[in-house]
Amino acid sequence: MPTRSAAFFFLAVALAGCGKPPTPAGAQKAGPYTIQFRTEPDPPHVGLDTAFVVAVTDAGGPVGGASVNLQLTCRTYNQKGPEAPAIESPGWPGHYEARGMTTGVAGQWAAEVTVNDPRKGMASATFPFAVKP
Repeated sequence: MPTRSAAFFFLAVALAGCGKPPTPAGAQKAGPYTIQFRTEPDPPHVGLDTAFVVAVTDAGGPVGGASVNLQLTCRTYNQKGPEAPAIESPGWPGHYEARGMTTGVAGQWAAEVTVNDPRKGMASATFPFAVKP
């Protein structure tokens, strides 16, 4: 019976996605963490101060009290850019910001975000972004 087979197929496909919750858009899994990343402004522009905003969660929710560091790399010229710690926002656990960072050239960049929590360990994720002239 094709109808019954089709129903079982669609049920199997629907249940296959029920195991783990999906990773939010703009986020990456890294070790025990889910790391979200965005720039302010979006996109960043050459010579303007940019804020890099990071949200860190794990299976239990926001990860507060971690050490979060950003290392920028200009992929267009294959050169390391600025590095800075991201500071946790007061009253907002798991939300970290590195403000006042400046990118010197337009092109393709990446931010390597490293999270280190003494209880859960260290993990990194790399997020590409473009800098406009």
